[in-house]
Amino acid sequence: MIDCIILTGGRGLRMSAEMPKALVRVNDKELIAHQIDYLKDKVRKIIVATGYRGEEVENFLYETYPELSITCIREIEPLGTAGAIKNAVSEIETDRVLVVNCDDICDINIEELEKMPGNIICVHNPYLPFGIIKRNVAEDEESMGRYEFLEKPIMKGLWSSCGWYILKKGSIGHFPTRGSIEYNVFPKLDFEIYRHLGKWYTFNSPKDIEVFEGENR
Repeated sequence: MIDCIILTGGRGLRMSAEMPKALVRVNDKELIAHQIDYLKDKVRKIIVATGYRGEEVENFLYETYPELSITCIREIEPLGTAGAIKNAVSEIETDRVLVVNCDDICDINIEELEKMPGNIICVHNPYLPFGIIKRNVAEDEESMGRYEFLEKPIMKGLWSSCGWYILKKGSIGHFPTRGSIEYNVFPKLDFEIYRHLGKWYTFNSPKDIEVFEGENR
């Protein structure tokens, strides 16, 4: 089993919330709780990188999970995803670490993921945030018109990062003190791709909460 860092430094502004994004409730449970409940028996140690109103996130974790050994590392000023990971590197005790964005909920098979060597980026087919118009098949006898409407289809020909990574501890030492892992690190990093075909929910708006709750009643 490997150690895990959960990145929770963001604000919930786009979610119409002033609270830390990690504490936004989805299906009557905070986002950070969704992640910890999934990860707690699949990783060796959980490290939570906190930022905006980090004390509130830390208090929630210590009160909700007194039985778990959760280590919180707070950034005093915004460091970006790469900086937040580097800020927590001293707490990593395994050769590689699983890094998870708090607002990317997946059911990735971590045991299977760990079998791959080196640095790994987990990817998933993205969802188009708009409906599309598609021409009906001419032989479709039930069709009333020439076109059909597809609501937010999955883009099967494309792959998008789903916010879960495995990183070699030695690589993290070369990360910038401030910066984005997507823009400042990955273009310079040798990594493998893990194609995840299961669940992936990302939360950037109240609509994303509605979708998750509608599909996970």
